[in-house]
This record gives sequence, structure tokens and C-alpha cells, in this order.
Amino acid sequence: MTVASELTGQRFGKLVVVKRVANDKWGLTQWSCKCDCGKTCGVAGHVLNQGRTISCGCFREEESRKHNHRKAPYRDLPRGVYYISQRGAYRASITIDNKTKHLGYYDTPEEAHKEYLRKVNEVD
Repeated sequence: MTVASELTGQRFGKLVVVKRVANDKWGLTQWSCKCDCGKTCGVAGHVLNQGRTISCGCFREEESRKHNHRKAPYRDLPRGVYYISQRGAYRASITIDNKTKHLGYYDTPEEAHKEYLRKVNEVD
């Protein structure tokens, strides 16, 4: 077993190590870190030393915004509606007799769901 090195006060990307905290369930040394954005997070010491973690997660969000990625437009969509990121549009589709029928692309999930419901009522 190796002795944990002292990381308190050291900077790793946007994180500054504040203090050592209890080891995780695998016995790995954990450190409490303060991010430049103000959030606090716990990180394993070896992950900090290897440069695998550089922020609390805010860096990934910033990069995503920089590259104009929307934040999860596909979550909680109504039945029959799917977000197609390559098109930046919502697709309506319906499955009848194990065959999926494409109903079109729409600017909003509401429009796509309206088309899905129209087709469901048509089938019934």
C-alpha cells in the first residue's frame, strides 16, 4: 500500500485541493476540491495526479456551450417524438405491426407530438 502524497493547496486545472477526506469504499485517497466556479467536489488523488479531472464538471458544460451543443433537448420527450441532433430537429414516428413509420421532422417537440397523435387517432 502506498502512502498518499500531500495535495492540499495544489491546483489541478480549475480545482484547488482543500483537504483530504475519508477514503472511498475501495480504499482510494479522496480529496475535497474547490472549483473556480465555486462548487466543491470530491476527487480521488490518483485521478488528480493523472490529470483526468480538471473541474467539477463545469468545464465540460462550457466546452459544450462553446461548440453550440444544446443541453439535453431529448429528455422527457412525449411518446413518438425523438430529437435528431444532426438535424437539430424533432422527428415523429409511429410503430404499427412492428414496422416504424417516419412521420416527419419538426422544429418543436409539440409539433412532432401533434403529428404523432394525429396518426394514432387515424389508426384507431
